[in-house]
Amino acid sequence: MVGPHGTPPPGAPDNGFTTGSPEDLRIYPHASGASHCASGWHVIFLTWWDDTQYHDTRNDLFAYLSSVDIQFAWDDVSLVEQRTAIKRWVNSGDPDFQDAFMFNAGTFMRPGTMTVGEHTLTTTIVDPLYGSCGTWSVDVTVLPC
Repeated sequence: MVGPHGTPPPGAPDNGFTTGSPEDLRIYPHASGASHCASGWHVIFLTWWDDTQYHDTRNDLFAYLSSVDIQFAWDDVSLVEQRTAIKRWVNSGDPDFQDAFMFNAGTFMRPGTMTVGEHTLTTTIVDPLYGSCGTWSVDVTVLPC
């Protein structure tokens, strides 16, 4: 991602990964101990995928992906998630996934909605085909920047 004058905008991911800066846009629900600025926009999200080789048809795969439930909570308050359309996952980087499809589930956090201090982000995944993936929490520090 490149901003004006060829420089990345503040908080832009570096090749899809966070930079470690509190201005990073992405809050990963599996990365405990991250710090983020209260004044910025942030997105909490997970990518879920599977490959057609594990399903009888592509329609079965799409039905499975549609049935996976991903939920987030911020300090025990449920967040409203949005899902992207199911898309082919190009260049997954995993040779076991040759014909993979994926979706993102996430929520935007507007500037000022995250108060300064220590918080808990809880993620719950219910996978009706392979069984529940469970619930876990990570600590997130919100800074006054």
